[in-house]
Amino acid sequence: MPENKLALIAYFESDGVRNMPDSYVENLYLRAEEEGLTRITFMDGSLNDSRLFLEDMKHGSHLFVIASGPEVAGFCWVNHVQQKSAYFHFCFFRKFWGHKAEEIAKFALNYILNIEDGHGGYLFDMLIGNTPLKNRAACRRIRKAPFLHVTGELPFGYFEAKTGRSIPSLFSYVTRETLN
Repeated sequence: MPENKLALIAYFESDGVRNMPDSYVENLYLRAEEEGLTRITFMDGSLNDSRLFLEDMKHGSHLFVIASGPEVAGFCWVNHVQQKSAYFHFCFFRKFWGHKAEEIAKFALNYILNIEDGHGGYLFDMLIGNTPLKNRAACRRIRKAPFLHVTGELPFGYFEAKTGRSIPSLFSYVTRETLN
């Protein structure tokens, strides 16, 4: 794969066989943990170890590994699917922060919004983001990204497991139309 070529690799099961070993998926979480990213990415406490992450990606969420050339840039996933919308989440490894993150985010969002449903339509019409305001860097990127639409702040939009309280969040969405 060329050095700067982006790719999204879906984690899936076909005929009872997964396309990535369990250890590979768990290592995504462990790398994020080593880089200090899990405390903010999984602030709600729902996925606080690699085994829970693996089980959620197998049975609750839909994982995509983000590749930038030969390197893994991070991962993203969708969950809470309702009709043709879903919540969307990112975790970029530190090397891919900054200007690279916006390009990668746009690529990943475009890829997922253009997955066909097998019936002549798209699997998703909208992806929703709910980002804790405490994650100031992510909120800044969301507000600056021309393809993301911020609907506003929610006073108790995100649960923080460490404090046991709901905290303010930034609510946003993206559609195929806002990407273009």
